[in-house]
Amino acid sequence: MNNSIESKKILIVEDEPKLAQLLKDYLAQSGFVSCGLNNGLDVIPWVKQNDPDLILLDLLMPNCDGVTMLKELRNDAWGSRASVIVLTNVATQGKIMGIEKDSSSDMFTFLVKTDWSLDNLLVKIKERLKI
Repeated sequence: MNNSIESKKILIVEDEPKLAQLLKDYLAQSGFVSCGLNNGLDVIPWVKQNDPDLILLDLLMPNCDGVTMLKELRNDAWGSRASVIVLTNVATQGKIMGIEKDSSSDMFTFLVKTDWSLDNLLVKIKERLKI
């Protein structure tokens, strides 16, 4: 098991082009390899072919929202153990669109976009990847 940053692939699923590019650039500067998708429909085929170590997932996207995509991902053998950080602008008490808000969950880490910085996100990414 290689826990170096350079060996880790991160998939960014984000439909806001400026934020997706900001995340991609920041991850590259931090030493990660990343790829971006702007549509939840493309995620399952992409992950099966590319086997990312982590997925940064926006919940509110066109065509296939992040909740639907995450549920479909969890039904797949590979996706049932995929490491995911959910990024969203939607925040409610307790639950978000059917997903428990629980940052300590083994299934995913939940971050509200207005509450995190790039440096904080990097800490969460390293925690999820055990770096």
